[in-house]
Amino acid sequence: MTENTIDLENINAMNKNTLMETLGIEFTYFDGETIKAKMPVGPKVHQPFGILHGGATAALVETLGSSFSNMIASEVGKRAVGTDISVKHFRSQSEGWVEGEAKFSFKGGRLHVLDVVVYCDNGKILSKGTMTNMII
Repeated sequence: MTENTIDLENINAMNKNTLMETLGIEFTYFDGETIKAKMPVGPKVHQPFGILHGGATAALVETLGSSFSNMIASEVGKRAVGTDISVKHFRSQSEGWVEGEAKFSFKGGRLHVLDVVVYCDNGKILSKGTMTNMII
């Protein structure tokens, strides 16, 4: 898969009326090895203490991991479904943007594992996640 086979505009259009649209997640980059998306941080994704909710960060991790796996699986007429997600949070953010970056750590015929790093808008690591998908 190359960057020429992926149209970010079409991928973003598929997010209409989904959780991704609700959270404002927008895919920003794809080169065949890495996919990136950003998400705005403000009151609608805050937890009660006024900082980014960990569940919103987990949704960004899952969106990146599932989307990248499905791009690969669809090339052979299959789908990817999530079986496990793990996210560790290192710092907080209350406004601006966060950006997630996903890469494969394992790409088998029946199982994909992706590592996702989420960065604050100042470039520091906010969270790290792992997404496991079964290929069906």
